[in-house]
Amino acid sequence: MEVLLAHSTGEQIPEEIFGTSLQEIITVPLDLPPADVNMHYIGNLKYLGFFCAAIIIVVAIGCAHWAFKHRNLRIVRASQPFFLIMIAIGTIIIATSMIPMSFDDEGEVLLTEKLLTVSCMSQAWLLSVGFTTVFSALHSKTWRINKIFHNPNKFARIKVTILDTMGPFAVMMACNVITLIAFSTFAPLSFVRKNHAGTDDWNRVISTYGTCQSTSGTWGGEVLYNLILLAINLSALLVANFQAYQARSIQSEFSESQYIGIVMASMLQAFILAFPILLLV
Repeated sequence: MEVLLAHSTGEQIPEEIFGTSLQEIITVPLDLPPADVNMHYIGNLKYLGFFCAAIIIVVAIGCAHWAFKHRNLRIVRASQPFFLIMIAIGTIIIATSMIPMSFDDEGEVLLTEKLLTVSCMSQAWLLSVGFTTVFSALHSKTWRINKIFHNPNKFARIKVTILDTMGPFAVMMACNVITLIAFSTFAPLSFVRKNHAGTDDWNRVISTYGTCQSTSGTWGGEVLYNLILLAINLSALLVANFQAYQARSIQSEFSESQYIGIVMASMLQAFILAFPILLLV
């Protein structure tokens, strides 16, 4: 009433008070109905993620066991069983990243807050380490083939051991681990819940979503470290695709360079398409 009196006499009205229709005030109920908020929980889809991860892990373990058991067979020796097992291990690591991806804050938030924070950073670790392991094995296999068949001295006997081809793996893994340690230290990811645009008739939030985001205000934040990881892995993947291109015409008994090239090209395509999507979601 005091505000209406001040308005009628032309006095100054505080800025936090604004005019509205009397009809709107009358139609607002004293007791608002419960807000119907769509939290966009993962729900039962998490069990699909667990199931898919379990299938991949079981198949990868089976393949690694087969390669080790038959490592002395001629065709398996030609495919370099050490790298076959290395690919299986990397695949298992990548598959386990589906487990923390299936977590959200549905249920008792206080019981899962710490787990959600750990799961956010573990996704980056598992994906990077797993990709590095798989990629390095494929790259080393191709590099070893090129080293032997593209030897300048055609009549000289050349021997390329497994240790000779582990250099790219060591360099790439070191770069990823250093970046991930800095990421986890200076801009760690944590689970946060954000509001979607739009409200109900009483200006209440009607939709939210959960995501992993760095809440640290340090230099660069998560974008910087994601770009560094992208640059490291993408540059190495491009080099590996070039190695596969060089080995495309090599013909030998049990030759697999063509299939490795197809895998490398597929990894490059998936990497280019998937990484922007991961940044957006």
